[in-house]
Amino acid sequence: MINEIKRRIKMLVGRCVITALHQDNYQIELLAGETRDDIELFQHFGFSSIPPVGSEGITLSQNGVRENAVIIATKGEKKIELKEGESAVFNNGSAVVKLLADDTIEVTGSKIQLNGDNKQLVTYAELDTSLKAFKASVDSAIAGAIVGHTHPVISLGAPTGAGLGAAPPTNIDISASKTVTVVTGG
Repeated sequence: MINEIKRRIKMLVGRCVITALHQDNYQIELLAGETRDDIELFQHFGFSSIPPVGSEGITLSQNGVRENAVIIATKGEKKIELKEGESAVFNNGSAVVKLLADDTIEVTGSKIQLNGDNKQLVTYAELDTSLKAFKASVDSAIAGAIVGHTHPVISLGAPTGAGLGAAPPTNIDISASKTVTVVTGG
């Protein structure tokens, strides 16, 4: 009886490796060759992840019975450099959100979306291209209006002559706004 209690206590907590994903549950390997199927992964409220096969984990076995194991923590191979008091959320790719000790939030990824609703940050290059196209459109509209513009001479009723000539070009220069830091007002 005492030996059985000792064995169950030893089996309460263990290490595992995730070997397969089956719908919402996992297959894990505990001790060498000891495989368990249909194991649930408990996660903190507000966070959800699907650890890749090969991730290490910690299991808790109810009553020390391995058939009743649940995964309570996982760890992947990716190492994120952090200082004391900092946190990070990351995926298997390049996306990382770091909460730094100086209250900076650092976001890295190939595509960054904010606030859902399909709102996206605009890069300097995208803004510059759009503004140049807008400038060309404005210049064309102004040129058309000015070149063909005449005033009648009231006493004679005759036009004052040909228009004013070429329109002066507009200037849009955003080169001073190029930055890797985004500051928003709200």
